[in-house]
Amino acid sequence: MACILAGGLTNWPRIDLPNEKISTIAISSGHVCVGFSSGDVHLYYITQSQHVSLHWSKKIFCNKSINHIAINLDETYLAVTGREEVAAGGGAGNSSSASIVLLDVVSGEICVDTPVDSVISSVGWVGKSLYIGEMTGGVHLIELGDGTISSIKQILDLDSKVVQIDGKHDLLACSTLTRAVVCNHRNKTYREIGTKLRNGNQGVCVHRGRVWAARPGSRIWEVDMTTGNVLSTRQFRKLISEHKEDMVQGETRDDKAEKAEKTDHNFTLLHSTDDHIISYNEKGLIYILSMETSTVLAWTKLPFDIRQISVCGNLIIALDLAGELHHVRFGTLDILLETAYKIDQYDRCADILFNNRKLIRTLTKENIERIIKIKDLSFKLTDPNRANKVYKLMDAIERLSISLGGRRQENRSTSQDRRQGPHSSTELLLKDEMKSGKSQSQEDLLDGRKRKTTFNRTLSGSTKSLSASEQGLQALQLYNIKFGNRDRSPKSGTCSYKSSAESVYSSRPTDLNGSIDGLDDTATRLREKLDEQAREAGIYMNIDKEEQKMKSENLTEGQRKLADCSRINDWEFGDGPVISSMEEANLFGEAMAGMEKLLEGSKLFEGGKLLEGSKLFEGGKLLEGSKLFEGGKLLEGSKLFEGGKLLEG
Repeated sequence: MACILAGGLTNWPRIDLPNEKISTIAISSGHVCVGFSSGDVHLYYITQSQHVSLHWSKKIFCNKSINHIAINLDETYLAVTGREEVAAGGGAGNSSSASIVLLDVVSGEICVDTPVDSVISSVGWVGKSLYIGEMTGGVHLIELGDGTISSIKQILDLDSKVVQIDGKHDLLACSTLTRAVVCNHRNKTYREIGTKLRNGNQGVCVHRGRVWAARPGSRIWEVDMTTGNVLSTRQFRKLISEHKEDMVQGETRDDKAEKAEKTDHNFTLLHSTDDHIISYNEKGLIYILSMETSTVLAWTKLPFDIRQISVCGNLIIALDLAGELHHVRFGTLDILLETAYKIDQYDRCADILFNNRKLIRTLTKENIERIIKIKDLSFKLTDPNRANKVYKLMDAIERLSISLGGRRQENRSTSQDRRQGPHSSTELLLKDEMKSGKSQSQEDLLDGRKRKTTFNRTLSGSTKSLSASEQGLQALQLYNIKFGNRDRSPKSGTCSYKSSAESVYSSRPTDLNGSIDGLDDTATRLREKLDEQAREAGIYMNIDKEEQKMKSENLTEGQRKLADCSRINDWEFGDGPVISSMEEANLFGEAMAGMEKLLEGSKLFEGGKLLEGSKLFEGGKLLEGSKLFEGGKLLEGSKLFEGGKLLEG
């Protein structure tokens, strides 16, 4: 699923001090701590609606700038480091002094204030242990006990500046300008990661039971936590080049200036979240990586140089060189919609929904259900047109969720359907299409395209793209049209030829829509096609046999006797003269030679109902009491031949 970047999804006010700029920042799930170049520290609470409230502010150093801040996992202690530049005697050069201070998060009281000999380059909490890295390569440790805080002590002396510190339990992972190491100070073990040296600010982090060490060229080493052995090298340069840059939605920037500048991809520090690793470089590039799949979920170039980033959950806080804070949220569509809704940014939530509507079909059922939880978004909007669009789109999303939920049960094979009757598959298909037809316009909101339904496709006449099962379903549909609606009641007389004929015309393939000499030829070709499609689908039916059986079931004894001409002797017809018109058209005239003519203009089918009102079937009995044989004279006075003397006398 696509990872989306969105800016401004917080309700933070502008955080600054007059004539001072922010020098560092740290964020946790419940607090934001900001350090200033004046030596002041501000601690804010974060509410559920992403508003921040100033809890306390304190001036930690009088002549020092705050250069690092770290909050422990329990959010009980805050580590602050300061740096002061002092002029050496005679003004020949500069030396520096630094301090490490521990404060209580709730009260803001200073618990520990310890000076160090060298400038502090990094700090990191690992459980109840605070590690402090120096510019000269020294690593110091302060441990928290039950109500006690140990004194500071040095545990490592590395070859160069300590770039980043991370760890888990008693394991410490540390990166310098040239190498990365893992150690356990309790067991007094130390192992160097890999053998190839480097020169740069590449970081290290612990993520899902592995140590990950950044390397030049957009590479990351996967390292065993215990042995320090490099298990694999993840190469992301090609993946980044193939992945199109993700724009931060809700932010504007000068695209022309960005195109003119060449992008140089490289990783510096690594920050771990529950599911991802976040990295960046000083040129404004931010990367969101999945180490499980070795993929680049998203990357973007911010329109400023980055001094530092701090990550918590799906929120990235970037600090630029001018001391300004910038907020970037990342995640799937449902996560960002839920975030915007919870912080009462309803218009922004609607913007994200509209801008990313094409991604909805890529979400899982669980993701879609998370979106449905905010279906009342339309009632939160003030613009009625905008609210109406959101309402329709939410309705389409809800219908999509219902279809995803029922797909597993309704997606049955043809062989399973046969056990429930010959037309169960057809009925299921028709029901599904009726449901989907009701929501067709709403679901088109998801992608703006009108889709061709399965039922229309099966009756479109083209079977080249249909599977054997689908062709079998088509055969069953047409078979149901031809034979499924007949009336087996004894009083109904013969089957409805007009109903069958109209059904055939409405459902016959498009290749038969041209001019045809007669309905007999059409029916023959249709039966042959049905037979062929049914056999391909593994369905065997004898249409001629079924038709003959149907006719015989509905014929009276007299009709059956009349239909079987082989059992009628010649003397039963008498020795009368043979009429020439009967040689050409038989008793029914041109009705059997061209059913289409019989259907057009004949009173037998007036009003579209077969023989309704005709005296031929008055009382529901074929020819019983009919004037055709009144007085023993064939067709005398019959309206069938009114105006003509055919068979008179």
